[in-house]
Amino acid sequence: MTVSSENMSAVLPGAAKNAAGDKTVLLFDAAISLLQEGLPVHEIKMSDIARRAGIGKGTIYDYFESKEQLIHKAKIYAIDCLTDEVARAVGTKDDFGSKVHEFIISLTGKAAENGILFQSIAKHDVPAMLMQECSPQDDYRGIIEKWLVIVNGLVRSALTDGIIMREPNVYKTHVAVLSLVVTSFMYCRNPARYEDVTQEDMIKTATENFGKMLG
Repeated sequence: MTVSSENMSAVLPGAAKNAAGDKTVLLFDAAISLLQEGLPVHEIKMSDIARRAGIGKGTIYDYFESKEQLIHKAKIYAIDCLTDEVARAVGTKDDFGSKVHEFIISLTGKAAENGILFQSIAKHDVPAMLMQECSPQDDYRGIIEKWLVIVNGLVRSALTDGIIMREPNVYKTHVAVLSLVVTSFMYCRNPARYEDVTQEDMIKTATENFGKMLG
C-alpha cells in the first residue's frame, strides 16, 4: 500500500505520541513509512531511514546496532501504539456489545490504514501475544500485558451483561478472541468478496460468535 506524504502522519503509529520529538520515534515512523511504500527490508538503507526521519545517519547508531534491529523495534512500537488505541476505544464503552464493536473497529481500522500492521497482526504478532508465546525478556512482554487487560475487560463485560454465566477458562478465552480477530480481518481484508455482507453485519456476527465461544 502506498501512502502519500500528505496523509503520512495520519497513519504512522507514533505521530500522536511524539510531541517531544523523540528521535527514536522519528526513526520508527520513518522505517514504517518506507515499509508501507512496499520496499522490502533488504532494499531499505540506513541512509533512507535517516533521510526520512530528518536525522543524521551517524546518529542512528547511537540508538540501534543495525537496520534490522531498528525495523524490528519499529514494528513493536507500532503494535504498541495500536494496542493503546484499541484499549482507549474499548474503555470508552460500558456494555459488552459496544465494547466488542469498538474493539473490532479500532483494531481493523487502524491496522488497515497501515499495511505493515495489518500483515503483522493477521499473520503472527497479535495471535502470538494472545497466546503469550513470548519469554518474560521478550520485547512483546509489555504489549502482552496490555492485551490481557483488554481481553479480561471484554470477559468481565460479558459476565456483567449476562452474555455468559461463568468465567471461561483460558483456552476458551484464547479461542474466542482469536476467532474474533480472524473473523474481523477476514472480512476487512477483502470486503468485496462478501458483497452481500455489510460491516455492521460482520460486527454483529463476530460479536455473537464471540459471546457464544466464551460461554
